[in-house]
Amino acid sequence: MKKIMIAVLALAMLAGCEKKVQEIPEEEPEETEVVEETGKIWTVEPGIEVENVRTMEPFEKTEVLYESENYGQLHVLGDFERIGYPQEWMGSSCDTDAVIIEKNGSNGIWNYEGEELSPADINIHSTPFAAGIGPARLDNGDGTFSFVYGYANSASQKGVYFSDDYSERLEAGLDVYAYDPYHDERLQPFFCVQDGVFGVAIPTWTEDHPVYGFTFEPFAGGELPGNLIAPVVDPVCRKQSYVLCDSFGNVLMDTVTSRGSYVEGTYINGHYIVSTTEDVAFIHAMTATQISWSYHAAGYFSDGYAPVKKYGKWGFIDEMGNEVTDFIFSDVTELGNGRSYVRYNGTYGILNLKEALANGKQLNIYTLYGNTDEKPIGKVTVNVSDLNIRSGTGVDYESVGNSLEGTSYPVFETAEAESYTWYRIDASHWIPSDGEWLSYEEGADAWQN
Repeated sequence: MKKIMIAVLALAMLAGCEKKVQEIPEEEPEETEVVEETGKIWTVEPGIEVENVRTMEPFEKTEVLYESENYGQLHVLGDFERIGYPQEWMGSSCDTDAVIIEKNGSNGIWNYEGEELSPADINIHSTPFAAGIGPARLDNGDGTFSFVYGYANSASQKGVYFSDDYSERLEAGLDVYAYDPYHDERLQPFFCVQDGVFGVAIPTWTEDHPVYGFTFEPFAGGELPGNLIAPVVDPVCRKQSYVLCDSFGNVLMDTVTSRGSYVEGTYINGHYIVSTTEDVAFIHAMTATQISWSYHAAGYFSDGYAPVKKYGKWGFIDEMGNEVTDFIFSDVTELGNGRSYVRYNGTYGILNLKEALANGKQLNIYTLYGNTDEKPIGKVTVNVSDLNIRSGTGVDYESVGNSLEGTSYPVFETAEAESYTWYRIDASHWIPSDGEWLSYEEGADAWQN
């Protein structure tokens, strides 16, 4: 915090040679606090020159070490609710404020301040399937594993994994780094419900007949890591539908798939995703309430917001299903500490989404990317959803995204074209109205009111 030191200098004027200058005691310095801007929209302004940014997500499901009555120790997969940030989902002590960036064909790790935690010097083409940095199991030598981030090196046949703060890199053999409890490639057992009974579907396998099948065994354990979404299976353990169970295997909700197919691995922070042949939607797990309309793709909820995609562009919704930004981003990450890496017009910035919204900011193409010093001649408010923002006054001009219903934009110019009135809302983008789509207020002061 900057401190401004204020000193008072006492001046005395001599009225004659007989008079002495009266000394005024020096005052104690005063500290003036410089208040930082709250609710700022950008943590880092757009202009980050990287090719790609992705959230550091672990495996799709959680593995539980389970002692079967008939088959001994098993690593059983469960679709348990994952709470918090990705690095917390499997009990890892890794930093929770990090993303994987790709720059010049190499991976590195940055935080949500845009600071480098590990340099981008891992050539993704030297890793299997050009996967780059990703999650891995590290064998603890006692039948358990630790969740780590790292990468496999195809040339050296070794695994490299990061320390908890990503500042160090440690080597291990691939059999230890890429630890798999089933080295013979058999399928893993999974938690499920059969004929109303919660249990485990266990693969049957023999050396003479390595053809996979499953046998069902009722669950005989204690409390599990948390609530989970479990498949309902038929007599040969084929998945038919899904139910929500508590941590003891009791069915809480049997309507998981009533609005579409459950997307495995999406039970995160109280919500899950269902899909149809055309779109996806969020469901609130404990009420089975659909809290979003249909989107073409979606991330997961974090810090109260989730990224969703429609008509080729990304935006964000809140936990009530309300759209809170324009749909103008070509790429986004889920939130970490209230922030998201977003890509617009070819470069990334770090959007301070949660704090900006909490302070009443509107997050639209003008507030995010307005680049004109012109004075507005009026204001428009959008009355409909999915209204295209275009680069010119006509439907043949490129759509750069969709405007947010209920938001307002300054107007810098109007035009008539193709039976619509067009309003220029920043230096180069326009939105149309048929007379009902927008409400227009004319006047230089309208935008300030």
